[in-house]
Amino acid sequence: PVSAGTINVGGNYVEIVSTCLSEDTAVSKMVKLMKETAANTSPTEQFVEKVARVYSLIIFFTSLAMASIPWAFGRETGQRFFMYSLVLLVIGCPCALVISTPIAYVCALAHAAHNGILIKG
Repeated sequence: PVSAGTINVGGNYVEIVSTCLSEDTAVSKMVKLMKETAANTSPTEQFVEKVARVYSLIIFFTSLAMASIPWAFGRETGQRFFMYSLVLLVIGCPCALVISTPIAYVCALAHAAHNGILIKG
């Protein structure tokens, strides 16, 4: 028998017959599970992603309008609203919305596990 990671130091020709398929290895099973997990998102996460697509565009174009239109009313007004537009971009970033959903799930699962409840799926 030849173990995984064995090195042929003798320099001789070695013929090995595999008794398992590559799909049956532990690593391939882990990769398959990771792909399935990434493909299966919860309905809440799907909804948040849909909202974030529209929300991002609204925030971006509102900020763009706030940064450009007030310049027509003078330099001081333009500078003030340019700063407001940057504040809007930072505060209105959808990253917090998208990141908060998985974090809420992890917190709920951890809290349940702490109380002795195991949630599968």
